[in-house]
This record gives sequence, C-alpha cells and structure tokens, in this order.
Amino acid sequence: MEIPEIKNKIIQNKIKVGNNNPPAKGGSSASSAGSAQGSDKTALSSEAVALQKSINAVKAQPETIQVEKVERIKAEIANGTYKVDSYEVAGSVLKDIITQA
Repeated sequence: MEIPEIKNKIIQNKIKVGNNNPPAKGGSSASSAGSAQGSDKTALSSEAVALQKSINAVKAQPETIQVEKVERIKAEIANGTYKVDSYEVAGSVLKDIITQA
C-alpha cells in the first residue's frame, strides 16, 4: 500500500511491514512459525507514559467553571454593557509571549 502524501521510502517501508501477507501453506520457515504465534510486543517510552498519566490526572479533576461569572458576562453581552479593557488584554498577551520565550 502506498500513501500518496508520504514520499519518503523509509516511511513507506515501515508502513509495509505491518501489511505482510501470511506465508503460503507448506512453508517451512521457523521464523514464520514464531511470528504466527503472536510474539509482537508494544513498549511505550517514558515520555508517553508520563503524558498518559498527566492526561488521566487532568480528566480526573472536577470541572471548575465559574457559573456566576459566566452568567454575569452573558447578561452584560445581551444588554450591550459588556466592556473589554484593551490594556488588560494587551498586558495578558504580552505576558504569555514573554513567559513562552
């Protein structure tokens, strides 16, 4: 199977590994018999394990929505009285940019 978006032959070869056809009947290859018994193993890197633990921890936390604040802002928007402090927004954006650098 060739995926048109993937031009790199190394990647194509890795994709082909999982699509091998089973050996024909009567084959006497010892390695074929070993692989037919499901000896494949999957191992995750320590980073993947840590990421999964982090995701599970976030999912376990209760949602913290400030219902009163959301309702107040909805009402202000509906009334046309909601005001945005542009200096506060700009300061917050700059702070995020500086801390990410």
